[in-house]
Amino acid sequence: MKKLVDGIDRISEYFFGKAGKNLLSLVTLWLVFISITGINLKTREWENPIRIIQDDVHLYYIYLPAVFVHHDLTFGFFQEEPDYQRKFWLSAHPETGVRIPKMSMGMAMVYAPFFLFTHYIVMPLTGAAGGVYTIPYKVALVIASLLYLLLGLWLLRKLLLSYFDEAAVALTLVVVAFGTNMLWYVTHEPAMSHIFSFALILLMAVQTQRWLAKPGLKQSLLLGLLFGLIVLIRPTNIIFGMIILFMPGKAVYRFRERAQFILSNYRGLIIMIAGFLIVWAPQLVFWKFASGSWFYYTYGEEGFFFGNPQVFSSLFSWRKGWLVYTPLMLLAFTGLPLLYRKQRGLFNLTAIMLVLLVWVNASWWCWWFGGSFGNRAYIDGYGIFAFGVAAVAQAMLTQRFRLLRAAFLLITGFFVFLSVFQQWQYRQGIIHYDAMTRAAYSDAFFETTLRPDLQGSLVDPDYAPGVKGVYYPLHEISKAERQKRNYRILINRPYLEEYLKNSAGNDPALMRRILAASPQTDTAAAIEKWVDDKITRMWK
Repeated sequence: MKKLVDGIDRISEYFFGKAGKNLLSLVTLWLVFISITGINLKTREWENPIRIIQDDVHLYYIYLPAVFVHHDLTFGFFQEEPDYQRKFWLSAHPETGVRIPKMSMGMAMVYAPFFLFTHYIVMPLTGAAGGVYTIPYKVALVIASLLYLLLGLWLLRKLLLSYFDEAAVALTLVVVAFGTNMLWYVTHEPAMSHIFSFALILLMAVQTQRWLAKPGLKQSLLLGLLFGLIVLIRPTNIIFGMIILFMPGKAVYRFRERAQFILSNYRGLIIMIAGFLIVWAPQLVFWKFASGSWFYYTYGEEGFFFGNPQVFSSLFSWRKGWLVYTPLMLLAFTGLPLLYRKQRGLFNLTAIMLVLLVWVNASWWCWWFGGSFGNRAYIDGYGIFAFGVAAVAQAMLTQRFRLLRAAFLLITGFFVFLSVFQQWQYRQGIIHYDAMTRAAYSDAFFETTLRPDLQGSLVDPDYAPGVKGVYYPLHEISKAERQKRNYRILINRPYLEEYLKNSAGNDPALMRRILAASPQTDTAAAIEKWVDDKITRMWK
């Protein structure tokens, strides 16, 4: 054991000691970026016809062909696309008849430079054939995500080095990039919004520091534009406005002093608000055109239940608990006492963002956020949570007790490996996208093959009551409730048919499974067959 500790200690001193004192985090950053780029080149997800532009990305992306190809903001063209039933969920406004995408256009703005370069330069120069869902456009989105990853890591390193040493920063970069579910969303679903929000939120933190140091009109405008884009990408990102109030700058401001500082620079505040509205103007104009109202809620019955947040489930559920599938983010919580003692400003920001993001994510009706690896909604905040991770890393790497330092590195290394391995399992289907249970997790732990018996422990989430804020998976509801539901099912076939159809209609992933398994080409016919088969099996 002593030899093992000595070996780990020598390795840690070599990599995290005086050698390469000013280069360690920079070298780590580039190694991380090159490795993730290599994973993308290995998997080549853009060659899969149903990958990259998939699920939510369809509704982020659809604004671009609407404006630059079809010149049709009524989105009437979408039915011309192959398999449009699987790709798009567009409902027509009851009064105007205009189809309104569920997602706001923030991601379309982010994609736009890459889309336009591909559309007007790459495609004509290469003579490539096909529409805007072909490989060149997918590659453009992958490149976009990689560049935003690089930007995010670069800014994270810059911020962390203001407060922590090279060793802690280097280890934190590894933890964030490889020890969390962020890796999945930059290698297998890179066009999703999370890596872009991650980078832009860090850019907002840096811009806030610049604004605090020099609160001129230019810095105010840039901060307003940036914040507007972040919120337009995901409206719930409005909570990251706390960065403006709590991000430490060169000058130290308590909350009251920060508020006074902002109000005393009222011209800058007005410019900041104007910048925010400039970014939002196209969205507001579109909503006015499409619905007759400047603001339009596109999510229908889906909403938040702020009085009934599923905090425990959001953090610890076997189905999709954030800290179950990304356990290294426990370091963000563990680091809070260390930040409180040594970096009070960072403590305030990190603690407030942890509380707000957990509360908002746990209050969304679908707290598990559909099909995903882990709870993807937390990725946006990883740049802020990294302060807590870095605080723990620095405390442990400067420990005088070599055994404790070695144990920390071993445990951290194990969980980084576990995260990467479980993401491989997820790609193989061993870890399910929304139906995991404690038994299923136990059965799948370090499993390398997708055995048929692994499916037996899965329990699909109940989407239909979830929209109403009611959560009772079959393995958790009371015996009386189970008997009541079974009784209704057994004596009331029409009820069961309606229930199953609603379940399919509210679950895009289930809908895709139904369509993929059915010989029927018509969606309604495929659902009817699935319902009939399911009822037949239950009656037996």
